[in-house]
Amino acid sequence: MTTKFSPFICGFRKSHNAQYSLLKMIETWKNHLDQGKKIGAIFMDLSKAFDTIDHSLLLAKMKAYGFSTNSLRLLQSYLCHRYQRVNINGSFSEWKMISVGVPQGSILGPLFFNIFINDIFLIPLSCSISNYADDNTLYAINDSMSEIKLSLSIDFSLLMEWFDENHMVLNPDKCHYMIFGHTDANDSINLNGNEIMYKEHEDILGV
Repeated sequence: MTTKFSPFICGFRKSHNAQYSLLKMIETWKNHLDQGKKIGAIFMDLSKAFDTIDHSLLLAKMKAYGFSTNSLRLLQSYLCHRYQRVNINGSFSEWKMISVGVPQGSILGPLFFNIFINDIFLIPLSCSISNYADDNTLYAINDSMSEIKLSLSIDFSLLMEWFDENHMVLNPDKCHYMIFGHTDANDSINLNGNEIMYKEHEDILGV
């Protein structure tokens, strides 16, 4: 299964930790800035990504990756038809069936998450994506700011389609864009009806 993962997917993989993801992206930016290029980046964070994974979609992707019928039946039993309830000050809610999400804190949960988002890297993008778990940075490198914004607009639209088709939602409060190598920055950028605020500083992966 490991060999089927995209080389760009980071998080919950050996030699693909947060440091690897950050250094790879930053070194790429530094090299192009030294060449006089401009860079536009959109920082995206998925809202409650682990809790919104659709079980049927996940199993369908596992089937496409070559999981056997018996394996799929076992994993379906593990994921589906489970119930949970909440205890607040000794009062319990009614039992509710869990229809989406993978268990966080488990061994299989992060693996399931990587399997689920792996095909995002099959989208034919002109920009690049730096990934770590549910944090994704879309960036374009060019001499022209207009070309950068055009590339970001087209690719952001494709990613939004993927998020929608896979029942995932961006966290709007953590979705921002930045410009490097260019001083003419706007207060916001509108990409296909989505207004994304400009920031001069951005915390990513705790840095």
